[in-house]
Amino acid sequence: MGCKSDTLAKIITIHSLPIVGFVLPEVCLNDAFASFSDTTNLSDGSQKQFYAWRFDGANASPTVPLNKYPIPLSSTQQNPSIQYNFSSLYKVTEKVTSQFGCIDSLTQNFTVNGAKPKASYLILDSSKLCSNRSVQLQDFSTVDFGTVSRLEIFWNTRIDSIDENPVFGKIHSFLYQNFQTPVTQKYIVKMIARSGNSSVCADSVTSIITLRQSPKVSFTTLPGICNDTIARQIKEVKETGDVQGTFAYFGTGVSLSGMITPKSVSANSYPVKYVYTTSLGCSDSATQNLTVWPSPVAKWGISNPACEKNLILFTDSSVANFSNIVNWFWDFGDNSTVVKTNGSSFTKQYTTANIYAASLRVVTDSGCRSNYNTQSINIHLQPKIKFGLPSICLPDGRGLFTDSSSINDNSENLFSYVWNFGDPNDATQSLLKNPTHKYAAKGPYPVQLKITSKDGCVDSVQQLLTTIFPQPKAGFSILQNEVCMADTIRFYDASNGYTGSIQSWNWDLAQGKVSILQNPIRNFNDSGTFNISLFITDAKGCVSDTAFKPVIVDPYPHLTMPNSQIVLEGGSLQLKPVFFVTNPVFSWTPGLYLDSSSIAYPISSPLQDITYRLSLTGKGNCMVAGTVFVKVLLGPVVPNVFSPNGDGINDNWVIQYLDSYPGCEVEVFSRSGQTVFKSIGYSTPWNGTLNGQPLPIATYYYFINPKNGRSIIGGSVTIIK
Repeated sequence: MGCKSDTLAKIITIHSLPIVGFVLPEVCLNDAFASFSDTTNLSDGSQKQFYAWRFDGANASPTVPLNKYPIPLSSTQQNPSIQYNFSSLYKVTEKVTSQFGCIDSLTQNFTVNGAKPKASYLILDSSKLCSNRSVQLQDFSTVDFGTVSRLEIFWNTRIDSIDENPVFGKIHSFLYQNFQTPVTQKYIVKMIARSGNSSVCADSVTSIITLRQSPKVSFTTLPGICNDTIARQIKEVKETGDVQGTFAYFGTGVSLSGMITPKSVSANSYPVKYVYTTSLGCSDSATQNLTVWPSPVAKWGISNPACEKNLILFTDSSVANFSNIVNWFWDFGDNSTVVKTNGSSFTKQYTTANIYAASLRVVTDSGCRSNYNTQSINIHLQPKIKFGLPSICLPDGRGLFTDSSSINDNSENLFSYVWNFGDPNDATQSLLKNPTHKYAAKGPYPVQLKITSKDGCVDSVQQLLTTIFPQPKAGFSILQNEVCMADTIRFYDASNGYTGSIQSWNWDLAQGKVSILQNPIRNFNDSGTFNISLFITDAKGCVSDTAFKPVIVDPYPHLTMPNSQIVLEGGSLQLKPVFFVTNPVFSWTPGLYLDSSSIAYPISSPLQDITYRLSLTGKGNCMVAGTVFVKVLLGPVVPNVFSPNGDGINDNWVIQYLDSYPGCEVEVFSRSGQTVFKSIGYSTPWNGTLNGQPLPIATYYYFINPKNGRSIIGGSVTIIK
């Protein structure tokens, strides 16, 4: 139906199998027991619980039947010991069960060797034993069944060597102490062959050997010899043990008596062997390498091209082939020679063009000499440099340079030119014969002409160019470089004509305005930053650089002041001019009744009507001013009686100061609540009538709303007559 069950989880523990192992003993038939050692391991740390051994006793094929105790077929001990009745091949099996019931087993082949081995050996070359050579013993030990399991060899008085894996016919060696006296020495050699682990499974054999004295040779290092040197006797070897005998030399280019003939061989390193042999046939030898040094090879060269009166670089590249070159014998072919002690490059000058035969021979610190290496050196002619300098006017700066150089073989038309005008502002070179170069500054300049002849000889001449008129320097000052719009700015020429008087001035006064006056003036109707520039021309027609200076024209602040502001008697108001200005500075006058006279929006608490003036100064000290009238609204004084009887005295209900409240509302009621007077504003006082008819003597009630922030006033007024 697609219903899905819940999930059931269980933990399963997997235990490791025993890693079964055991050590096989070495036994022969006469050994009392064969002891097996268990080495089983359990990687999970559990304990071994059960052991089951099988010894294969029932399947043995005895070679020597003996009536002993029957061999147990199995054991449950961890490290069992049993006695085998027959020398034979067996298969021993161990099975181990862990505490968790995991089982594994191991089977190994096991040999019970025969009852007793037969020790036997042969001393090789026993009649030619020398103290400086190893004595060799060849093993021929056997056993009636199985193998010999161990050999112990006594070369002198102790066990000097043990062989745990003997092989029939194997050779064993031992080197005794080398001696030169006495003539001979005797030593006892004993061998024990074992087939088991007890003394009953062993056999031994002993013999006496005689060692003869050996010579002792010392051969020190042979010095090398040059390939072309005469023959030399070797003297660097001797026998140091004072043992009588004969000697002989063996090696390439060496006689039996030790005479070296280097000319008979090529340069190389050869082994020379010295052999010293006694009358008893014992010998010693030593070998040293003899180096036959090759002759060095002189190699050299010169820098090209080789030209008269120039320094020519001589470079050595000689090869020693062996050792080190210590002397260089130079002959330059012009009746001059020199002996140098190093191969560093050096220079030499030939004063006259010609062909010279120069040579070099080198000598090594071994005395080996090279042949002379002779080469022809062709010293070529040098060009003779000459050129003229122009007169140059800046800022044009262009000048024509003219060449008039020559050479003795009249090959001027094959010259190559490189002009360096010494101009740090323009390092461009020219390859023309008569080039033009443009300079940007007065100098002086080191002008160099380098000419290469058809043979590659190079010469150069440098002259100082001083005939350059300097560029006039334009400059001017401004009395005041920041002004307000419409102010007059004066410019004052400060140019320098250097070598000539100034003939003309060229002013750019911005916005298309120019002037040729020396000291012009300018008015700006716009605000902003304007760049003013000037360049001049001197009497030689040289045009100056252009001088630039900025002029800042600041706008006047924008200020709008309200015509008037009103404030209640005893109250305060904030003056709120409208302005636009950068870096404003405010100054209110008079400072009477103000909380501050230097802020934009001061608060006034006047006691009477007052007119304030604001001076607003902006960037560049540009200033404008405006005024505002502040009207102080006094509280209305409402009379509580008037007499509209036509006598001209108190005929109207005159409310003092209410005329200052043009938007006020006044309403008067009779005792019955009838409105008898109502007005907005109170420019015409109430005369005590209603619809043109006089009202009777009575008390009337009023409400006055002055507005402008004042509270409504209520009360009563009485008409009397």
